[in-house]
Amino acid sequence: MRPPCAGPIGTALCFASALSVAACSDAPVQPSSNHGVTPVASLVAGRPYRVIDLSPMQWAVAINASGQVAGTCETGSCLWHDGTVTYLGDMVVTVSFHFTDVLNDAGQVIGTCPTNQANVYHACLWDRGTLTDIDAASEVGNSYPNAINPAGQVVGVGSDGHAFLWSDGVMTDLGTLGGTES
Repeated sequence: MRPPCAGPIGTALCFASALSVAACSDAPVQPSSNHGVTPVASLVAGRPYRVIDLSPMQWAVAINASGQVAGTCETGSCLWHDGTVTYLGDMVVTVSFHFTDVLNDAGQVIGTCPTNQANVYHACLWDRGTLTDIDAASEVGNSYPNAINPAGQVVGVGSDGHAFLWSDGVMTDLGTLGGTES
């Protein structure tokens, strides 16, 4: 069962490179000439769809309820909303096991960012133009974010291999289940 439509482009998006198909449960497709949105025939009986051109996005990774889409553009990670693209600096948007977990409804995006050391990346958070290294205390090794919740709390794996919770600027080591890594 699909969720009801919400937001400017509906709820669920199925990603296919730089084009996305929005599927709404019961609402009819509203014709629009804005931002390359073109109504198309229903792909599933009784379900209206719209194809949305996310150019210049090359790979869509996540969408939130406001219709913001996080992904990658030719010059790096980006956030698309209503036809406007915002570049996210040096961040690499992470493809997690749950694609939608890299972007919350507040428009905060998680990913990895390069450090001063060659080939070392840290979990980072992009929030309204500010890029924050959330594993800044670590001087060696890579860390990876896995998910962000509506409150902006981030969980992931730290450079020591332990699970972490980052909340309000504080990283908490969640330990392991008896082994050396989480």
